[in-house]
Amino acid sequence: MVFGDPHGRMEFVTQLKRDMIDLPMPAPLFFTGFSPRNTFRMSPVAVGDVAQAFVKALDHRDTVGRILTLCGPEALTWPQILAIIAAAAGRRKSFVPVPIWGVRMVAALLDRFAFFPVTRDQLTMLAEGNSGDSADVFRLLGIHPEEFSANALSYISPS
Repeated sequence: MVFGDPHGRMEFVTQLKRDMIDLPMPAPLFFTGFSPRNTFRMSPVAVGDVAQAFVKALDHRDTVGRILTLCGPEALTWPQILAIIAAAAGRRKSFVPVPIWGVRMVAALLDRFAFFPVTRDQLTMLAEGNSGDSADVFRLLGIHPEEFSANALSYISPS
């Protein structure tokens, strides 16, 4: 999950802001299983950090023939991610726990229509989480990764 100013295009933060934070209804706090405590973690990584890693890896001997996994510096829960996006957008937002299995059933009927905000595939990927530890890669390349914070998401703040 890469974040950063999309310069008028769509990326996951601007999409979540549009589809969940800007709407007048509470935002869904998706969870797996039957308990709202069963959340998943993601490690959003800044597009600038990905670009730096790509460029620096081209000239670094220790990266030849390796696959470099790039994740942000911390694994955040879905509620934390939505709260940070809401704060960056300058919005007070209420949230409601929603089981992914229930949304997946509705998506089976409606995800082919453009008005439905999420597909079954997106829900599957979300539930699997997307986190990791890239500290060794960033240390090797001399990069100090940017945290996923309201400050880092200033591109979605109201003007």
